[in-house]
Amino acid sequence: MVVGAQTPEQRQLAADILFHEIGVKSTCDLQAIFWINPETMQPDWVIGFDGFIGKTCQIHVVNRKKKYTPKALLKAVFEYPFCKAGIETLLGVVNSNNTEAMRYDQHLGFKEVSRFEGMHEDGGDLVLFAMKKADCRWIRSKKDAT
Repeated sequence: MVVGAQTPEQRQLAADILFHEIGVKSTCDLQAIFWINPETMQPDWVIGFDGFIGKTCQIHVVNRKKKYTPKALLKAVFEYPFCKAGIETLLGVVNSNNTEAMRYDQHLGFKEVSRFEGMHEDGGDLVLFAMKKADCRWIRSKKDAT
């Protein structure tokens, strides 16, 4: 089930998971969404948003169980920045050596917009992905698709 991080404790939990799983340092503007496993009541997915500048922000994704992405989670993940926070372009930074994340972001509809060769700490490229609100298929209604 989708749960927004509403309390300081929930935001801190999201920050801790994002840091320990993918090295994202906590920021004061962090907003987060969890996908809670109903059997364990623990977060299987953590999605963080930060770096809100103008009409952009950055997205960070942790899939703790390496399972498929629930459609309800995808809808919530993209509705938050594009429909609630007024974001026009969502940004993601990926290590080029993380081929699974590279494929996943492209599957979601992100487009590579820049590449910084050798700039990741392990020698991989830092790849900047972007998704524009107008291109996001996860927030379009069936009516919009026709």
